Amino acid sequence: MQVMRLKSMIRIYTLGNLLLEEDKLALEVAEALQGRISGIEFVEFDPIETVEGDVWFMDVVKGIKDVLLVEDACFDRQKVYSMHDFDLSHMLAMLKKAGKVKSFKMVAIPFGMDKDEAIEKVSKLLKPFST
Repeated sequence: MQVMRLKSMIRIYTLGNLLLEEDKLALEVAEALQGRISGIEFVEFDPIETVEGDVWFMDVVKGIKDVLLVEDACFDRQKVYSMHDFDLSHMLAMLKKAGKVKSFKMVAIPFGMDKDEAIEKVSKLLKPFST
């Protein structure tokens, strides 16, 4: 008898701010794709929420030209001199070191990308992960 493993639902925590035009694209993409990709749920990230296991995020990123899937090993952390220097990569590194987060991935959308283009490219990027 062959046992089939079911893929678990992927929850993608989406970062951004709907009040800032330049920072709302990831939230708009998540809203457009919610329910359209089987096995993937988009959730607006609350910074005080606890994340555990294999964690996914989606946000806009400056300095890239296309939608990318960035894995935890690629995150570049700068030295922290004050809480102003503390960002998502530092938080995730701490959670990983504490054993709460096993791995994390970031769906990175280029800053300023057209919304329809971003929706199409994120959908295509996530298709292989759907159930």
